[in-house]
Amino acid sequence: MAAVGFGGLTGGGTSNPRPEPTPGATPTPTPQLPGVKTYPGPQQVVDPSKSYTAVIRTTKGEIRVRLYADKAPLAVNSFVFLAREGFYDGLLIHIVRKDPAYAFAQTGDPTCRADGALVCSGAGGPGYTLPLERNDLTHRRGAVALAPIAGGTDLSGSQFYILLGDQPRLDGRDTVFGEVVAGMDVVEALTERNPCFQRHSRDNPCQEQPPPGDAILGIAIQEG
Repeated sequence: MAAVGFGGLTGGGTSNPRPEPTPGATPTPTPQLPGVKTYPGPQQVVDPSKSYTAVIRTTKGEIRVRLYADKAPLAVNSFVFLAREGFYDGLLIHIVRKDPAYAFAQTGDPTCRADGALVCSGAGGPGYTLPLERNDLTHRRGAVALAPIAGGTDLSGSQFYILLGDQPRLDGRDTVFGEVVAGMDVVEALTERNPCFQRHSRDNPCQEQPPPGDAILGIAIQEG
């Protein structure tokens, strides 16, 4: 799998919108990763007519995310399925950037574990990718979106980012599937990390040996 990066910027992305997804598109299987439990695709666990909230427990505190199953059913279903499988438990929030141009926090790579059991590649996923789902949700502060696969049109099945500032140039790209409704102070407090597999700026250079970082302890899904 190619590197996964915020806003399609890894590997020199473009500001052009992604191509429209194929109607009725489904998750695309990807190569299996050694040492990581992967899936050919998520089981259907979400009812788009219901409301869902994710409570992400981290080493810095809780982040509550409203999930929009009616606007991004594939992304929300994948996220809820993986959360209930315990897929995110123990994963690092492996990229945290706070420079205004690219202020975001990204997680969901199963190779980026807090226990250091695997080499954090920045490219790990759940065994499948997802197509883009266009909706009217914008890339504003607190938005939660799937991370793109560099050099392609698919999105990661598990990696997602939370925006620390408005990024309107990304509207029409990636799939925004939720927003932080409580705990933005926790997101702001996350340890800044910029591993060298992530594109960087002059003001925020990559780190050959990034700090340990913060981890996800678990994600609880509340259904209403």
